[in-house]
Amino acid sequence: MFVKRLCDNAESELHTITDKGINHENLDMAYKLMDIYKNCKKVMMMEEPQKTSQRMTSVEEKRFEFINELEGMLTEASPEEKEYIQDYITKIRG
Repeated sequence: MFVKRLCDNAESELHTITDKGINHENLDMAYKLMDIYKNCKKVMMMEEPQKTSQRMTSVEEKRFEFINELEGMLTEASPEEKEYIQDYITKIRG
């Protein structure tokens, strides 16, 4: 896959630059390589929608677990803590 190789090469070059140290001579190249790397990652994510969907499901599961933990804390919390926790839950749910 061309995009993966391009991404790997950009990452390798970035490691080389950081190992040598970023300076005024290689700063522009580092920015360009970061853009290439970032764009390649986006393309690879778009090419694998199923894996992206699975990652989002995993994130949603973690979010749900965290909300459940917070709701469990409500039973033992003081009135001030309950208000704070409830506000936090509301923010997480969006």
